[in-house]
Amino acid sequence: MSSSDPIDQASDRELMDTASAVDAVRMAAAKFEKGQPGTCIHCGEDFIRLVRGRCGGCRDELGLP
Repeated sequence: MSSSDPIDQASDRELMDTASAVDAVRMAAAKFEKGQPGTCIHCGEDFIRLVRGRCGGCRDELGLP
């Protein structure tokens, strides 16, 4: 690191940490199934994103990914 003052050093560390966190979120999001719009096979409600035919609430309720 350069001989800049402690505030500059802290700012640089924060920028690096933020970039690392954003990269981690992007990598995790890339693993999500895309899903499709439709009617949930469990609750019968219409949603813009179903994964394997179920909405997020029903997947949570049933313990599905």
